[in-house]
Amino acid sequence: MMRSYRVMAVCQMNPVDGRTFWLARNQMRLQGLETKYYGNRVMKWVFEGTPLQTLEPLLVSSNCYMFAKELDSIKQIVSCAQKYNWMTPIAVVMDDRIFSMAEIQKLAQLSSLSMLPAQTVAVLASIPRQATQALDHHARNLVASLGHIANMKKDES
Repeated sequence: MMRSYRVMAVCQMNPVDGRTFWLARNQMRLQGLETKYYGNRVMKWVFEGTPLQTLEPLLVSSNCYMFAKELDSIKQIVSCAQKYNWMTPIAVVMDDRIFSMAEIQKLAQLSSLSMLPAQTVAVLASIPRQATQALDHHARNLVASLGHIANMKKDES
């Protein structure tokens, strides 16, 4: 069975008891987050030659990784960051794009990330309509101004 994850959080870990980590992992799994621990050398090798290679400076000390299938699970990542003081997310990768935690916290405040593409399409669709209205408004004002100037010249003659 192949799992496809859309979200990956790189977390810095402070030393923690194995049982505590195991219990936290199980709680996160219930929230839809898969937590794994991989060595930094392995992850540097995995990221080599990919756009994720820019994460290499973050791979120091002890790190763990949280994976999620849905984009909306960034809310769980932010809540885990607040709940567990021994695990601090540093960066989050969503669909091959790297976000800082400050950006993720802003995105987590949105109602639903699955609505972002629809909102983007709506904004892009409104741009031509607004441009047409703006051009029409200026064209009408130009015609009215030229008509007024023509009437003023007729009155002077």
